[in-house]
Amino acid sequence: MPEKNIEPLLEKKIGLSVESVGPETIAKALQLRMRACGLTEARAYLSLLRTSKEEWEELIEAVVVPETWFFRNRKSFTYLGLCVKRKWLSENDNNVLRVLSIASSTGDEPYSIAMALLDAGLPEKRFSIVALDISKKALKKARLGLYGPESFRGNNLSFRERYFEATPQGYQLHFSVMRTVHLVRGNVLEGQFMSGDVPYDIIFCRNLLIYLSPSARKRVMEVIDRLLARTGILFVGHAERPLVIAPGLQLIREAGVFAFNRAVESHVPKESVQPKSLIRFERRRHKQDNSPVRRSADIASSPSDKLTPVGHNSYPIGNRRHPPTEEVGLLDQARKLADKGALEEALSLCDKVLDQDMVQIQAHYLRGLICLAMNNEKAAEEWLNKTLYLDPNHHNALNHLTLIVEHRGDRERSAQLRQRAKRIRQEEGIH
Repeated sequence: MPEKNIEPLLEKKIGLSVESVGPETIAKALQLRMRACGLTEARAYLSLLRTSKEEWEELIEAVVVPETWFFRNRKSFTYLGLCVKRKWLSENDNNVLRVLSIASSTGDEPYSIAMALLDAGLPEKRFSIVALDISKKALKKARLGLYGPESFRGNNLSFRERYFEATPQGYQLHFSVMRTVHLVRGNVLEGQFMSGDVPYDIIFCRNLLIYLSPSARKRVMEVIDRLLARTGILFVGHAERPLVIAPGLQLIREAGVFAFNRAVESHVPKESVQPKSLIRFERRRHKQDNSPVRRSADIASSPSDKLTPVGHNSYPIGNRRHPPTEEVGLLDQARKLADKGALEEALSLCDKVLDQDMVQIQAHYLRGLICLAMNNEKAAEEWLNKTLYLDPNHHNALNHLTLIVEHRGDRERSAQLRQRAKRIRQEEGIH
């Protein structure tokens, strides 16, 4: 298949993990671009890619589909505002707050940062936001500042009344907000990315790491480590917390806030905010297991595999390796609904899968992540434990469970889980 020849090139070019994006997405993008170029043979398209920078850009545009909206995971922006009001302003009389938004897409995130800072009482001249993205089309939309209803989700849309003007074409962002953001096209994986730049007080890099290969993820974390100020804060996506590995970064323990800082744990007071947290589901790859007892494979990364769980032969699943197509489809739907914030509907689909197959490992895992996104750590812990009961080597479930236990303050149990996860990563060659 032609996509098998393209996938390694995409990983090399932009660090894309095929398992995370999905091979079907890449296949559709290839078909789209081959038709646009009037080509029917994969070999001819590969030849074109090797000689045409413009076609590479078009392929990247077709593969990278943005999913973003204003104030996505509002608690992170609330926390940012509190940090500015109660800490940064008092410690910085004349300095300018420097913010970097990596993978800023159509501008929803950096403009949300700007609005949050303005709401926190920080004048325009006191902050600078650099927003980076690889997509020319996404940045073009960001520069227009014109948004449709899909960019406004949730119940709290008061910011739209303050910072947007309703027009027949959509909602136009006020220029006073747009001028605070400097939009830049670039690839964080390219050479000496932003080499020599002054460190940033705040870096947003959300829902990028989950789409990258392990080697690309490592390179991005090295860039972030170089660009983050000594007392800076890094905001990531919900499912990306276990992926953040860098010297000196420490998890900030605030409910619904997915962030790390350089120094000590933040002492900014909590503020009661109750919007739904949103979630993306990371995917994983198992190395081939040649032992007599096989491990279960993650349905997201290998839809055709479902193996007998370790050491639990009492479950009536026999040696079936291929789950019904309906189960795979329902799990994919559940994942997409959760990504869009429809958590209750996603839970319902997970339950439907479990009604058909009580030992569907990925359904247990997804249900645990959804409960975690709904800030129900007790239920999340229960479902993640069930996942590990069925698959003791499910390292993603272990990572999330470790964070829950750590947040609860159980250091001994947390250390045990971390050691267990480390051992599994070593056995499977995951870095």
